[in-house]
Amino acid sequence: MSKKRQETYASLMRKLAEVAQKAEQEKQRISKVAADVLFNDAYAAESLGDLNDKDLRRVMALLSGHIADCVAQMQAEKEVKVKKDECSTQTQAQQTAPLHPQWSNT
Repeated sequence: MSKKRQETYASLMRKLAEVAQKAEQEKQRISKVAADVLFNDAYAAESLGDLNDKDLRRVMALLSGHIADCVAQMQAEKEVKVKKDECSTQTQAQQTAPLHPQWSNT
């Protein structure tokens, strides 16, 4: 049985730098998508555009308090859609199935 080799400080620091870089990329992706959505909404763009940095940060902090609820609602909507699609697929299968297996052409 071979011993598991202990990672060196340098390798741990490289991994930490990679994780930090990935986190920064994800942060940039999220901020771009959020900004695109907010500024494609005329009311939001007008309202947020009039705020100074301090007030804008406060609005974003208040908005972030609703993220968990919004994610939960989105997940629930997805589950309903999946169940609806499953029912639709089952209905289609039943409609295309022969009434009696002995009557099928196969």
